[in-house]
Amino acid sequence: MKKIAQLGLIVFMLILLASCNALLHKGYEQEIGWIGTASINDDGEITLMLRSKDKNGKIAHGYFSYPTDHEDYQRIKRHVGELAVGELKPIPPFEG
Repeated sequence: MKKIAQLGLIVFMLILLASCNALLHKGYEQEIGWIGTASINDDGEITLMLRSKDKNGKIAHGYFSYPTDHEDYQRIKRHVGELAVGELKPIPPFEG
């Protein structure tokens, strides 16, 4: 029963994050150049929810998780900057 409650909470949090992400993305290309949002969990895992739009208006979404032992973790952490558990932070485009 406890695992079902935990799973329900995780699903709820993912839906909430996706909803917040959609709101943050509204008009991002023209206004401030965000490519998505970042969050971090209690274990230090960083999650990126990214969005792109090509010149024809096609939109793509990506969801990436970086545990602390991932080879790109430090690079992602430097790019995202200071991040608190529970925070959903807009992130700028990566450079080349």
